[in-house]
Amino acid sequence: MSDNDFTIKADVIIDFITNYQEKNPIILAYVRPESNEVNYEKSIIKGVSKYGEVVYLANLNGRLFIRDQLITDHYSSQYRFSVYTKKEIEKYPELVKNFEDHFHVKFEDADIIGPFDAILKMDISDEDLFNSIVGKDDFLKFCGQTIKKIKQYYVVNYNMPYLIKKYSPQSNVFVIAIRLHSEEINFMEINQSIFEQMQLNKNPLIGEDILKSMEWNEKIKRTYHVSRNHLTATFDMLDFIIRNNGSHLNLSETPFGMMLIDDYGFTVDDILSMKDRQLFYINDDKGRRLINILDEANNLSMKDCASMLKKLEF
Repeated sequence: MSDNDFTIKADVIIDFITNYQEKNPIILAYVRPESNEVNYEKSIIKGVSKYGEVVYLANLNGRLFIRDQLITDHYSSQYRFSVYTKKEIEKYPELVKNFEDHFHVKFEDADIIGPFDAILKMDISDEDLFNSIVGKDDFLKFCGQTIKKIKQYYVVNYNMPYLIKKYSPQSNVFVIAIRLHSEEINFMEINQSIFEQMQLNKNPLIGEDILKSMEWNEKIKRTYHVSRNHLTATFDMLDFIIRNNGSHLNLSETPFGMMLIDDYGFTVDDILSMKDRQLFYINDDKGRRLINILDEANNLSMKDCASMLKKLEF
């Protein structure tokens, strides 16, 4: 039987059952392919389980990521900047100014390239580009994107090629979703609980020797992912909860998605546009400004996050 004929399924241990009456938020965590081992899985389960009830548990084969284009879809904004790069930055004058102020070079004169071009032009592997370390003056993070100055090049979203490559047919990814006991539970507290369990169980962080100068909550991103707010949790659920029958969730099956549709008048297309674009102009008490909605949603309650999204310019 060829791969084309083979039916790819998630190895689901606890399947997701939709409960439209239950309003409490859901948070999702998953390991990276390099850390898909039992000891890491145990640390994540112990770290999250005291905060709620397990509503989904599965191992996702790498073929699912390829079939459903999960990585390029989940990181759609970063992927778009990786491919169209300078043209994409030019759409936002604020990003151009931020670039010029940080690197002290005119935007039009700068050799700004995406990571796929960088691999070819610099004759560097995707892994070496991923692991490259530069000083703070040669690094800029803005609106969910990153730029590293390497040689004469300004490389946007250096991590994308290696990130995509890691999710190969040979990889497996452990995924767990928890319905929280209360909306008052802080997402960062759950993240810290997982990190502490990994320390307790002596689970080494992936690439910790390279990232030794970073804070713990940045170091862990190569080892595992955990939803950081209600908006990312919603997008995580759409992409990484795959049922026994192979289907993904509808927006109305996610607690925050249901709230946005039922209580705030958003359409499914509105919310999927947010997932794809991520960069929006907002009008609020700080004036009109450009934001990455995934960053802006940090530390907001469900209602405050919904109110913030109502102020976006579509």
